[in-house]
Amino acid sequence: MKVRGAASVTWRFCPVVHTSNGRIRPDYVLIDGRPELHKEGAYYIEWYRDGTRYRESVGKSPSEAFATAERKVQVLRNQALGIEIVSEQKRIGITLSEACGEFLEETRQHHRPKTYSQYRTALEYFRQSCREKPLASVERSDVMSFMGFLTDRGLARRTIWTKVQVVVSMLKANGVTKLIRKRDWPRYTETEPEVYGNQDIGTFLGQCDSWNGALFEFFWMTGFREQEVQHVTWPDVDFVHHVVRVKAKPKLGFIPKDWEEREVPMPDRLYNTLLKHKAAFPANCSLVFATGNGRVVHNFLRQCKSVAWRAGLNCGLCDTGQGFCAKGPYCHNWFLHKFRATFATMHLRAGVDLRTVQNWMGHKDLESTMRYLKPARDKEALDKVNATFPLPRSISPLAPRNASPPLRGSKLTRTGPSKLERWESKHCRPILSMCAVQRKHFLCSISILRTTLKSARPITSGRNWYFWSIPTAG
Repeated sequence: MKVRGAASVTWRFCPVVHTSNGRIRPDYVLIDGRPELHKEGAYYIEWYRDGTRYRESVGKSPSEAFATAERKVQVLRNQALGIEIVSEQKRIGITLSEACGEFLEETRQHHRPKTYSQYRTALEYFRQSCREKPLASVERSDVMSFMGFLTDRGLARRTIWTKVQVVVSMLKANGVTKLIRKRDWPRYTETEPEVYGNQDIGTFLGQCDSWNGALFEFFWMTGFREQEVQHVTWPDVDFVHHVVRVKAKPKLGFIPKDWEEREVPMPDRLYNTLLKHKAAFPANCSLVFATGNGRVVHNFLRQCKSVAWRAGLNCGLCDTGQGFCAKGPYCHNWFLHKFRATFATMHLRAGVDLRTVQNWMGHKDLESTMRYLKPARDKEALDKVNATFPLPRSISPLAPRNASPPLRGSKLTRTGPSKLERWESKHCRPILSMCAVQRKHFLCSISILRTTLKSARPITSGRNWYFWSIPTAG
């Protein structure tokens, strides 16, 4: 299994941990003889042929990795015995539609409905792009044309990358590999996770009623995904140990992402809020956030945008097609996943280690959690930046060279620094290199000269309009 090293920079291959029945223990590897949990790893099978080592990636599923390893062992044994092996090449007799249908059926059985829906849309686009053809005739040009097909439909580059990945996975499952190179993949800009500021959250929660206040505090202080909040029940809230658990709900059709349950600690503020929230609702309702008749709520996002609109937090620039957010609850800057990003970022800034936050967030790999290591934007960070780049000394700008003289009969006003100020800015820097006595006498002379010139009377003569008449004593 290929896992990330201790420095979180390099990767290394480690042997997997087997259970008592010989199967692979998910996500566990042996490092220095001790089992360690590494959810970010991927499985590889390894064998030798004529003294040369070969490795092949078999994905992240331990069951699929085990099955692939068993098949490979059988193939190598047959080759050693001289038995003819049917090569694992493209399935010549199958069409593209049949291959997509079989792949979607496997996806429906092993993945969540939302994943199945996304895969079905991507493969439907691929069929429209390639038309009906045998699977064996699919080439690199078909995948490249598929990218252009998606671009013509106006899809974003990140979405195009995701759909191409689905198609490549389907082709790989049917033995069609290495069609496109690394440089062929669509490129996209990786955006930073957006987070809410403390002031915005305070204003937002100030406009919530008791039900919405409990809901969005729960989003903010647990980092749960939307479906996890929709299906959280009171048995999942452990008031004794101050934790909230994510658990599967087969009767409600809910399965946690990556099929893994987890628990998140509950702060005292959320603890008190949930106690009040529970006391205000019927005891026969198992869902923490339910409709009036005890069903799952599906409009959390609309409620979030409505609260932001009432609180005056809309940016006023978003055009969602329904209308500008200056005129209604349509602002793009307020969405549910942003609470989850805020949860992770605040914990990481507070000093919680990456592995713990990864466990709380339910991330499969550490890279997903590291995306939330956002730089601080508080006053302390701004003070450090200002200390690095201090403000320059105040130096008055010179008068413009093309300045016109004042009109005859008008009041004379200086539009730039005086001659003395220009002279000071040019010649006073050597003061820093003087000794203390020299600097004291020099500054005293400058002060006397400045006092004298302040009592001078400006007069004009032709184009040169900086003349001074200094009064004399007596």
